[in-house]
Amino acid sequence: MNRWATYLSCITLVACGSSDGEEDPSTEQSSNMLSYSVEATLGAGEETWFCQYIQLPKNDNERIFLSGRSHTSEHAHHYGLYRTRLKKLPDGAKLNDPVTCWEGNSDPMQYTTNFILLEQTPTADVDFPKGVGLAFEPGEILIAQVHAVNAQPKSVPVSVDFQLKTIAADDVDQEMGLLQFYNPYIYIPPKDTAKASLRCKIPSDMTLIEGNGHYHLRGTSWNGFIDPPDGPKAKKPFLSTSDWEHPEQYHGELKIAAGSHFRFECNYRNDDFKPYIQGQSKYDDEMCSFWGYAYPAPEDPFALMCAGEYADSMGVGTNTCGETSECLQSCPAEEAPDLSVPGIFTVGPCYQKCIVDSCPNVVALLDRRDQCLAMACKDECPGSDCDDCAEENCASEIDDCMTAACE
Repeated sequence: MNRWATYLSCITLVACGSSDGEEDPSTEQSSNMLSYSVEATLGAGEETWFCQYIQLPKNDNERIFLSGRSHTSEHAHHYGLYRTRLKKLPDGAKLNDPVTCWEGNSDPMQYTTNFILLEQTPTADVDFPKGVGLAFEPGEILIAQVHAVNAQPKSVPVSVDFQLKTIAADDVDQEMGLLQFYNPYIYIPPKDTAKASLRCKIPSDMTLIEGNGHYHLRGTSWNGFIDPPDGPKAKKPFLSTSDWEHPEQYHGELKIAAGSHFRFECNYRNDDFKPYIQGQSKYDDEMCSFWGYAYPAPEDPFALMCAGEYADSMGVGTNTCGETSECLQSCPAEEAPDLSVPGIFTVGPCYQKCIVDSCPNVVALLDRRDQCLAMACKDECPGSDCDDCAEENCASEIDDCMTAACE
C-alpha cells in the first residue's frame, strides 16, 4: 500500500395501534401542539433500540415551525426524534409501528439526516424565545427512536410521549439551529482512566438556549467550555455533569461570538480488563457528545454538526502529527472511518486509539493534508502514482504534518 493510500476521514416489541395509511393516527393536532406516542413492551433483561415512523401534518405546502417541545417517558434510557430524507414511507413500512433499529435492509435509521431532540431525562419542557422557530416541511417524515434497558426479571412497558409546540410562519423572525457535536474517537485502556475531547469552531454569532452532554456508564464527568475568539482557553465550564443517567442540562441565553470555539471533554474510569471505544451500547461502548438549540442557525450545515473544517482537537495525548500518521497507516484498512450512515460512526479501535493518543493540534494538520490529497490526487490515490502525486501537489501540507511539534 502507498504511503498516502489510506488517510484519515475526519474530519423487541408490542406496538400501540397500527396503520397502513399516509397520515399518522398517533398524531393529535391543535392550533399550537402536535402530539406523538411510542409504546412498546421490553422483555426481562433486554436492551433494545425501537424505531417508529411518524409524519408531520400536510399543511397546504406551508412550512411548519416548532417553537418548543415537551415530552415524558417511562423505562426509556434515552430517546429522540430524527429527521429523514424520505418523501414517502419505504415499501412495507408503516406509521406508528415500532421496529428494531439498525437491523437489516429495512432499518429506518438509514434514512435519518439529523435529530430534533435527544433526551435522557424522564420529562422535559422547552420553549424557544419569542419569534424563533425550527423549520420543517409539511408532511415531513420523522423517526422516533427509543433506547430502552430493562434490568428487571420481568417485562416492563416502555413509552415516550412527544409534544411539539408550533408557531405561525408569519410570527417567525429567526430560525433555530440544532447543534449536534459527536466525537467518534474514544479509547479507554483496561484498568485505567482516560479522556476524550472535541473542539468545534462557531462561524457566526449565536445564542445557545439549551445544552445537553452525553456519555455512558464508564464516564465520570462531562465538561463544556466556550473559548473566546481571542485570548486563552476558558477555564470555567458553562455546563458540567457527573451523572451519566440524568445529566445536568443548560437552559438560558448564552451568547457565543463568531470565531469562538465550543470545546467539550469526557472523563472515564475503566475497572474492567478490556478496553472500550466509541459506540452505541451503554454496556459495550462509550460516547462523548453534545447537542443543543442555538439561534440564528449558521448558514453552513457542517457547522451545526461540527464536521470538516469546524472540528479539531480530538487528541488528548502526546503523539505528533508525523507519529500519528504512521500509527494510522499501520491500522487495518477496514478500520478506516465510515461515517456514511447518519447516527452511526464506524471507526476501528486502532484508528480511535491513534487519534486519542495524538496531540490536540494533530487532527487539524491531518485534515489539511488529507483535503489536499483528496482534491489533487483523487485519481492517483490509491495507486502506483499516489506517492508521486502527493509529493508534487501536497508537499507543504505533508511537511507541516511531519515536522509540527506537539501543541
